Amino acid sequence: MPLLVLVTGAIVIAYSHGRARAQIERHTAELFRRVSTQAGDEARAHLLRAAPVAELAARLMEDDVSTPEARRALANRFVAFLRAHPELSWVSYAAEDGSFTGAFHSASGDYRTNLSQIAGGKTEMTEHTVAEDGTWSELRHEADTGYDPRTRPFYTLARARGARVFTEPYIFFEQGVPGITCALPLLDRAGALRGVITVDFDLNRLSQFVAGLRLSPRGEVFLFTPGATPGAQIVVAHPTTRLVETTGQGAGGELVSVADVDDGAVQAVAAAAARGQRGFFAFSHGGGAWYGSVGEIAIDDGLTWLVAAAAPQSDFTAQLARDLRTMLLVNLAVLALAIVAAFLLASGVSRPLVELAREMGEVGQFRLDERSDRHSMFRELELMHEALARTKRGLRSFAAYVPRDLVRAVLASGKEAVLEGEVKELTVFFSDIAGFTTLAESRTPEELVQLLGGYLDDVTTVIAAHDGTVDKFLGDGVMAFWGAPADAPDHAALACEAAVRIQRKLAAAAGAPLVTRIGLATGPVLVGNIGSHERMNYTVLGDVANLAARLEGLNKQYGTSIMIAEPTARAAGDRIVARPVDLVAVKGKTEATRVYEILALAGDADADAARALARASSEAFERYLARDFAGALVACEAALALRPEDTTLARLRDRCHALERSPPAGDWSGVVHATDK
Repeated sequence: MPLLVLVTGAIVIAYSHGRARAQIERHTAELFRRVSTQAGDEARAHLLRAAPVAELAARLMEDDVSTPEARRALANRFVAFLRAHPELSWVSYAAEDGSFTGAFHSASGDYRTNLSQIAGGKTEMTEHTVAEDGTWSELRHEADTGYDPRTRPFYTLARARGARVFTEPYIFFEQGVPGITCALPLLDRAGALRGVITVDFDLNRLSQFVAGLRLSPRGEVFLFTPGATPGAQIVVAHPTTRLVETTGQGAGGELVSVADVDDGAVQAVAAAAARGQRGFFAFSHGGGAWYGSVGEIAIDDGLTWLVAAAAPQSDFTAQLARDLRTMLLVNLAVLALAIVAAFLLASGVSRPLVELAREMGEVGQFRLDERSDRHSMFRELELMHEALARTKRGLRSFAAYVPRDLVRAVLASGKEAVLEGEVKELTVFFSDIAGFTTLAESRTPEELVQLLGGYLDDVTTVIAAHDGTVDKFLGDGVMAFWGAPADAPDHAALACEAAVRIQRKLAAAAGAPLVTRIGLATGPVLVGNIGSHERMNYTVLGDVANLAARLEGLNKQYGTSIMIAEPTARAAGDRIVARPVDLVAVKGKTEATRVYEILALAGDADADAARALARASSEAFERYLARDFAGALVACEAALALRPEDTTLARLRDRCHALERSPPAGDWSGVVHATDK
């Protein structure tokens, strides 16, 4: 037995060490991927903030901005944009006649305007600082700066493209810092180019961001442009490299390439990227082993950057070496104990019996995980193992027809299932696939079963992950509820979060995503074992369940995907962002219910934008209910500016137009009586 322990220990150590190293490498690869994705997503999001600013500036442009007063007003608007978006460096407008009107955020922290015009071959420029109260103070004036915006990269590229475009990195005139520009050509009514609106970023701000990413003690993340050689690869962001500045040198200054960075690991990873390497990989540098990764970021049409990471392998494997030494010491200790245990273990029966008893206990709790085959030299134990395995296989088949959590709750109670119920406040969920009939007609029965099975797997997995109970499948629909059999004080919020996660999971599925509509309602229902003594179903009954089913159907009428009743929205509280949709009396009911659409979860990245849309929609809806149809129309247009394609707001706007033209009777309450289920 000691020899067996020694051999087994050696095998276990070798196997564990190999598995641990492989696992560390997998986790390291995942860490690299997450950090690189975070850097890429932040860079993309950072730059794409320029697009809506440029488009808004274009909409606010007056027909004539050639007069000093108009240009001064335009510069004030640009300063307002910069105050609202501190991540931007410049907002400007370069006209076809060579004049330039811009505002920028200076290195000293104040806001400045820059106005220039070309006359007689000279560019006269005046720069002002803008105080918090809007007062302008002249900072400097130059008779000829030599600057012609029409020759700069942003202008020539926008003119050639004829549409919004992001430039490659280039040196900003006068400031001498590397940056990137979002340029939007502005056309007159005849289609001729009036000028170019630009929104600029100083790339040093991206370096500040990647410096804050924690990969490992000596790891670093950096961004650069593709290129065949290190000299052609331009550094976009690096945690320790301050990109070149040559203030006051006009168009002077050079971009920093990978070859200019005094960092061998960066150059090694960039060289691998130039050879076409992508993803996670290992490499040698400075006599040591390193990990690296390279990924692509599609910033915009025609503009792609590379995000890379590098770190010494020892940052991740140092603990593994310490663990190996510990395992050797433990193995020696176990070997000594095995010598003693060899004399104490009198039989090989106790261990199988204990394991068998434990498995039977798990079966009693309806935990039916598959176990590896076990064999015993004793025939009786072998028969018991086989009988237990058959029992578990049968119960696993049975478990596919019932909610496992419900069965476990019944088993834990020690009671038999009987016909009984109680009135309890729950949140009820109904979902259905949009256009399922058409979808079914285009597929064979086998294809339809597989498609529907995958869809129902996705939905039920998310529901279970959020502590919901799946009641039944209704063809392509799902009925579920929260708050029973186990109590859940936040059942409404859990149901709302599950609904949003389901929509996102289906949208991210491979192939053509299935469009599903979801209805949620919260309130008292009868929940319990309903049916006969021979066959019963743990389900819910009541008006709340009927309302949830009706709300699921109302999504089609309003162009929404998740519709919830007011009690659900109130119970979910600030964990969701929702906006009112209408005041509806569903089919079969005379009492009206205010219904809401979930726009986002409180922790989502776009939650602030969703809250802005919710506030604007709420104002429009409240004015509509107050019979202020003109005010509601104004509020609708303001909300539609945030989401122009919003069908719910468009529906309310059209209704207000009709009511303004033909005012309703005095007893009008705004209630819509739904005629469809």
